Amino acid sequence: MNLFAIFFLSQAAPANIWVFGDSVLAPFNLDVLGSGTEINTDMGDQGVDSLGKLSGTKIIRMGGIASEYYAWDQNNFLGRTYFDWFDTTIVINHDWGVDQFVAFCKKVGAEPLICVNTQLNDPGYAANFVQYCNGDTSTYYGWIRAVRGHPEPYNVRYWGLGNEQDIAGNYFPAWGTTFYRHFGIPFANWSKLDSSFVNPTSYAQLIRDYSDSMRAASPIPIEIVAPSLAGNLAWLRPALSASADYIDWVDIHQYPVWGELSYDQILAAPDTGTIWSLPVDHYIKNARDSIAMFGGGRPLKLLLGEFNSGIDLDTPIDMFWWNYLVGLYYADVIGHLLNAGLEGACVYSIYNNTGGLPEFNYIRDDTVSMRATGWVMKLIGDHPGTQVIKAVSDKPDPGRGLEAFAWWSYEGTEVCVLVVNQNPDTAYEAVVRFSYLTNHSKTYEAWQITNDTTLAAPYNGTKGIEYLGENSCGYDTLVHTFPPYSVTLLLMENSTGVPEKSSNLRLFLSASPVPSGDMVNITYSVSSPCYVRITALDVAGRVIDFIFDADAKPGRFNLSWKPKRPGVYYLQMNAGEESVTRKVIMR
Repeated sequence: MNLFAIFFLSQAAPANIWVFGDSVLAPFNLDVLGSGTEINTDMGDQGVDSLGKLSGTKIIRMGGIASEYYAWDQNNFLGRTYFDWFDTTIVINHDWGVDQFVAFCKKVGAEPLICVNTQLNDPGYAANFVQYCNGDTSTYYGWIRAVRGHPEPYNVRYWGLGNEQDIAGNYFPAWGTTFYRHFGIPFANWSKLDSSFVNPTSYAQLIRDYSDSMRAASPIPIEIVAPSLAGNLAWLRPALSASADYIDWVDIHQYPVWGELSYDQILAAPDTGTIWSLPVDHYIKNARDSIAMFGGGRPLKLLLGEFNSGIDLDTPIDMFWWNYLVGLYYADVIGHLLNAGLEGACVYSIYNNTGGLPEFNYIRDDTVSMRATGWVMKLIGDHPGTQVIKAVSDKPDPGRGLEAFAWWSYEGTEVCVLVVNQNPDTAYEAVVRFSYLTNHSKTYEAWQITNDTTLAAPYNGTKGIEYLGENSCGYDTLVHTFPPYSVTLLLMENSTGVPEKSSNLRLFLSASPVPSGDMVNITYSVSSPCYVRITALDVAGRVIDFIFDADAKPGRFNLSWKPKRPGVYYLQMNAGEESVTRKVIMR
């Protein structure tokens, strides 16, 4: 520990944190630890894959604005971008296409999410993309993939329908172009005079056409993500009212910072919002309210597909923000997303390959080195949980205070507490009190990320995650000092096991609509990896169908089931010693 840190620790201010072990907020979902970048980004530079794997990103979304200008099959299937630049369309050939991206995801251990081009309004072109990735060698594009050296299907499950349709028609002065002005026009016919734009009504029809074509092209079930919105949630009403049955996810993006703000204001944005963006909790609630109102009862999942925490286009390059401070911001946002039980999120971005610029990605472009955001992602991902529980700090001053979040571990024998100290000058010596927990070992473990070194690469402001070892504590209380501008994770043993109230939330099963005249939509989730069986029973308790019988991972998943005849049925979900049953009436 350096002398600077010792000085601040000796001047620590008092604080209190309360962790309520019996107050469950939501299932813990690791899929909020996703990332993304532009679909035409080459991530083949040496070391990018190893840092991506080290960070533990769970999903990589290949999309961005580039997805609406991207021809996936051109340039010998390495991809080509038709980029509007002032009054010219620039054609850019790439050296890194879908084959390389899927291989990258496999190395990293992340699930790919691929966004197809919807500016073309060509569902057949999108279906061919799906067939190339998922089709076997008896299909045309599956055969081409095999000829190119990839005989086994990629089985890409997540597919996004374009990117940020709500910015169509907006003028972007930095590029001298109006976004998405070529709607329904083939690449070969693009002109600087084009002024054809998608609107909410035409996009609702597009969802239906694309979904039908893409699902038909895949031998495995795929999940459709649409619409994709930069922030205009008014698009949800027409899109969902007409097309909710055709999608599985809704994708919203957030741009909290577009101008020059103080660090305090930016760090406070998840709680207070900015003039450009709502507080993250309010934004998620608004989107969920729209889904509930216009989604027809369909259990649609919500994805924060681009959380643009690093972008600030109106100020000079700020390496302290990009390299280090954005990691604190990211930790705070992830805490809010966990509390909200969000099904998935992708920080923007993992890597941009800008050709020497430092950019804002969590893997730095000009030196291929990890920034604080990547270390925070790893810190949380290394300590997954089952249920998110309530944690409260008495120093909640947004942008300069102490933020706390907590969750039960997978085994229920430990509680993890994530603490973000946003204050640049003050260390807090906090008394952390736990309810519904008894620690007979009277020790706890701690890990922290601090601004403990130079902003120059490869450190970028931090040496990474520092393990602080085992420390003494009481049966249900500990005292820990949180340095200025730091992210800390505490792990407290629970000798009594997870309270029964928490364990009862281990499984989730729903069936809709009830009654049903055709197909039953089933949503299930588990809080930890386990073997799951979902069966259909008749009124006498006899098993008439096996709906799902396989290993399952944490998260929410959708199935559909259609019985052979009308009647009353029971859907039963079993995992370990736990069981959940739901009644279904078929007309």
